[in-house]
Amino acid sequence: MPAGDPAAGVLRSVRSYLRGLLRKADRWRAAYYRRQNMPLPDALRERFFLVNNSRAEHFYQARPYPGSMAIFRAKGLYGDPYLGWAELVMGGFTVCDIPGYHVDHRSMMEEPAVKVLAGELRRELRRLEAGE
Repeated sequence: MPAGDPAAGVLRSVRSYLRGLLRKADRWRAAYYRRQNMPLPDALRERFFLVNNSRAEHFYQARPYPGSMAIFRAKGLYGDPYLGWAELVMGGFTVCDIPGYHVDHRSMMEEPAVKVLAGELRRELRRLEAGE
């Protein structure tokens, strides 16, 4: 549509209205499942996750963090060892690459990588408990 086309504004309004209806329908469906003490269907749970994370990312204002950070990342997926946190974390990093064949970052949560991840988490927690 050409710039300044009045139909473009109408189309944006209709899209916004429909998105609002879909959000309401999702909330009603979620409330129904909660009342029935039933788990949310995967598609509905995934949509809530995506919408809420997207909103959080949009509105979040990052500030420097004085403490340290442990990063557990899928080996070979990322070029930046600090995953973009280097300018915000002031207390240093522990970076742990989880070996394995990783299609995406979620594959760290599947066997056999999740066993390695669990071991590295235990090691990091022990280090923190010891005050290192």
